Amino acid sequence: MNNYKWPLMAEAIGAEERAALVDFINTTDRFTNGPEVRKFEEQWSEWQGCKYSVMVNSGASANLIILSTLPPKSRVATPACTWATNVSSIIQLGHTPVFYDIDRKTYGPTEDSLKELSRQGVDAILITHLMGLANNMELINQYLPDVIIFEDCCESHGATFKGTKVGNFGVASSFSFYFGHYSTRRRVYRQA
Repeated sequence: MNNYKWPLMAEAIGAEERAALVDFINTTDRFTNGPEVRKFEEQWSEWQGCKYSVMVNSGASANLIILSTLPPKSRVATPACTWATNVSSIIQLGHTPVFYDIDRKTYGPTEDSLKELSRQGVDAILITHLMGLANNMELINQYLPDVIIFEDCCESHGATFKGTKVGNFGVASSFSFYFGHYSTRRRVYRQA
């Protein structure tokens, strides 16, 4: 019997952060989309190297918003190993998901799956950079040069492909700061 203890939640907020949160709550009457959010959007855009960032309540909502920019009934390629919310957003918006295989070492699309997508024809691709690993963007562009690229970078903040941060290859990208994602969790475990 394994005795692994990999909690979804741990002591991620220290005393200093709690005190700052209490001070903020006691001194504001605006809790959403205020000056602090705009400040974070600007700082995030600068760090990410993009022109604009817009905060929403979750990565799932971000993907839903991004995918809603497509024409009705688009065919959207998405990895067979991805988040359920990516697939449900495609379906919820009336698009058709077209699944592709991934390389088990990189979680990016295999060359064979990209060849198949190019034969089948898709309007867009929602790639997922999993576990801090960047997809091979050159390979994707080689086989799908005219396809709209969206990136789900929810757990790959700061990951790069050939020196460029993920989230800067497509027309739009999403990130998440949910505790359970790899990029957030690893900081907590290193402290323990």
